[in-house]
Parts: sequence; C-alpha cells; structure tokens
Amino acid sequence: MDLITYPQIVALAQEKNLSLNELARRAGIARSVLDRWRSGKTTPTLRTVGKIQDALSSTQRSAP
Repeated sequence: MDLITYPQIVALAQEKNLSLNELARRAGIARSVLDRWRSGKTTPTLRTVGKIQDALSSTQRSAP
C-alpha cells in the first residue's frame, strides 16, 4: 500500500486554496507534524494521513 507523499499533500492543499497552516488546523494536527514529515524526521501514521484526507475531502474547491 502506498501512502500519500508530502508533495502530494502540498499539491492537494494548493488545489483547494488551503495554506498548510489551515490544512493542519482543519485536520486537527500541529503544523509542526507536517514540517517534521517534510524534513524526513518522522513518517505519518495512518491516523494522521486519515485526518489529512478527511480535511482535504471536506473542503470544496474555490470558484475561480
């Protein structure tokens, strides 16, 4: 099973016009969790990935 990568998270957040701070807030995680993931200091748990997925899927794309 392939987990979502940090660059994919960034791209999806940008697609939905969300800052990473806002994404973290909506997912109920600290922004530092994303930063540690990006730097390779940690890997996300399935629970964290699920929270991010929920935050991204519950967000509507902004109209142009």
